[in-house]
Amino acid sequence: MTDAELEILFQQLDTCLYQHRALWQFAPFAQDDVPWQATYPALYQALSALSDEDIAQISTIDDAVSPWLESLSDLKALYQSPLLRHSSHQPDTTDVPFWLMQGVKGRKQDQIARFVSALPTNAGQSHLLEWCAGKGHLGRLAAFDRRQACTSLEWQSDLCDDGQALSAKLDIAQEFVHLDVLKQSVGPFIQPHSGVMALHACGQLHQRCIDETVKANAAWLTLSPCCYHLISGEHYQGMSQAAKASRLTLCKLDLKLPLQQLVTGGERQRLLREKELLWRLAFSHYCQLTQVAQGYVSLPNFPKILLSGNYSDFVSWAIAAKAKSKQPLALTFVPELLELSLRVGQQQQGMLARIEVVRQLFRRPLELWLLLDKALFLKQHGYHIRLNTFCDFNVTPRNYLLIAQRQSLPPC
Repeated sequence: MTDAELEILFQQLDTCLYQHRALWQFAPFAQDDVPWQATYPALYQALSALSDEDIAQISTIDDAVSPWLESLSDLKALYQSPLLRHSSHQPDTTDVPFWLMQGVKGRKQDQIARFVSALPTNAGQSHLLEWCAGKGHLGRLAAFDRRQACTSLEWQSDLCDDGQALSAKLDIAQEFVHLDVLKQSVGPFIQPHSGVMALHACGQLHQRCIDETVKANAAWLTLSPCCYHLISGEHYQGMSQAAKASRLTLCKLDLKLPLQQLVTGGERQRLLREKELLWRLAFSHYCQLTQVAQGYVSLPNFPKILLSGNYSDFVSWAIAAKAKSKQPLALTFVPELLELSLRVGQQQQGMLARIEVVRQLFRRPLELWLLLDKALFLKQHGYHIRLNTFCDFNVTPRNYLLIAQRQSLPPC
């Protein structure tokens, strides 16, 4: 896409997300009814007419062919962009010697190989910089594939030690630096001749990576963002001029939406997820029925073995868990409330399923809005931009790829 096309697409996304914010910008678990039924009555009636089985089936299809796009013509038009489909152009996979990626699981290995295949090839860099490296699997393959030295920045010292030992064993030109990139200077490590790589860097980390790339006037940046909600403030701060001028206000809850795609798995996993959701909702209603709490009552993660028992045992565990929480609740076990809370929970679960089949249509557009904000910021600072996907959605839902190359170099 040209620079002008990127700006046009951002503005179209911005308008659509703002206009239809009632359909996606809320906390689902806090809703006792569909919050937008008065604003979108035809859509509400169509959803209400469907059975739970119909809803479950619709939830598994590609957003780009969802029947609900017919009711949202502007959103449907946006879904014609290849960038809003689960897969657009994908690079060929770099051949990975088996000995180079020992210990790296299949999907992660596929992600890394495809990411390395997408790195700029005519960019004139003489040094690779791996951001938030972990054990440096990405940097190790890139250094091997490009026959260039790589510096890998990582804040956990044990991962640095493990990665350095592995690179030494394999005779790869990779140096680990124990560094907290959010608190310490990275200036000595990102230079104008650096090619910067960041695969699934979270929120504040990928924003800092972009800032430091621009500050150093690095040759190029190849980035796949993740976990947009992991930021320092309560609300998202736009990077580009276009995002700063937007009427959208995004809180951390909103920023979690792109990460809430339906999880693939077998029938048993699906049933366990549904049971867990039902019991969580039912317990929240149990708390409200005892008049100890109002609104949704959250629970921490728990051993899934609990789901093999009965709801009564789960409530007993949940009561004990809430008594030990930071904001303890003085709950008692009332057997007479079990059946009623479970029935109300089932009703809310059906309502939430209907909310989500519409809300999920805005996951990809919101993620692309966030990505375009970063792309336009880099463009403002003199970089050529290329946006694409680097692997299939089933390999990782976080498959967007942003490549920014300094304009004094040939376009990427």
